[in-house]
Amino acid sequence: QGAAIAISDGNYAYLGGMDDGLIILDVSNKSNITFKSSILPDPNYPEVPDLFSVPNVRGLALYGTDTLMVAYDAGGLRMLDVSNKSAPIEIGKYADPDIENIAQSAYNNIAIKQHYAYIPVDMCGLLVVDIADSDMSTVAWFNPWDCDSTNWNGRPGHTNEVRINEDEDLLFVSGGDSELLIFDISNPATPTLKATYGVPFDSIVAWSLDVFGNQISLALVDNSFVGFPYYSDVGGIQLLQYEAIHTIDI
Repeated sequence: QGAAIAISDGNYAYLGGMDDGLIILDVSNKSNITFKSSILPDPNYPEVPDLFSVPNVRGLALYGTDTLMVAYDAGGLRMLDVSNKSAPIEIGKYADPDIENIAQSAYNNIAIKQHYAYIPVDMCGLLVVDIADSDMSTVAWFNPWDCDSTNWNGRPGHTNEVRINEDEDLLFVSGGDSELLIFDISNPATPTLKATYGVPFDSIVAWSLDVFGNQISLALVDNSFVGFPYYSDVGGIQLLQYEAIHTIDI
């Protein structure tokens, strides 16, 4: 299945190997990359997998120097101790109970500010989890599309990837058929939706995104052949420019 994501701290690379779990590589010598270890987070949480819900390591973010947070599609959020690169350990796992009661913990990506993790959860919007310790908990859930187990297909939105601009306290989320959502995270525990870009059901869908300076790149997916979980017949890259306008209460 290939790799979903790769991040690095300079000396080590962390590779999201989908249903093979996490792979750690020593990249300190760029001409001689070597395997250090791998770990498969518990695949039977929060529910035993079936044909259509196989846990896949999709998003990674370092929290401090020795803790790696894993966005585990169909498997919630995982906290790994990677202080020993040869023997990483799963030290915490979390799935929001309200989402789990109505849908599935398809955690696609992750970004961190202070001790808050921002996680896009398919048609269930954006979840904010306090990761101050291994006993994690939800502090906010932005659920604009009223997700449940029956409406995964054809929804006006489907969150997949997330980026933070620390300088402006802004959180950018790819929104599927809603394309782009921008949140103010000056109060990191309570994101506030400030702007959107795109019109639902316009046959244009943003799958991925990145942010550099005041520019946003959206990766558009053409899935007209398949037609679900949304229909899109436009592919390629779209480049946007934004201006952040802040108001001050007097």
